[in-house]
Amino acid sequence: MSGNTQKEKVYRTAMRICRMWGVAETLDSGIPPYETPIATQSAENEKLVLQWAEEYVQLRENGEELWRFFEKKIKNLRKPEQK
Repeated sequence: MSGNTQKEKVYRTAMRICRMWGVAETLDSGIPPYETPIATQSAENEKLVLQWAEEYVQLRENGEELWRFFEKKIKNLRKPEQK
């Protein structure tokens, strides 16, 4: 697989994760918002989503479903008392 094809898969996955995060934060108040008034947190979230996307692209080859992967990751962002 070429580097460009791999990057495209990662970016497409990152976009799907962002959409899922947006839906999740409106349905569950325990999930922190993706975008916040603090600009540095949004930059950190962008890096986090790209890391998740890269990780998922590798796991997808083993049959991992994106919604299950996302659910595990987003639960780790909740406040400890809400997990």
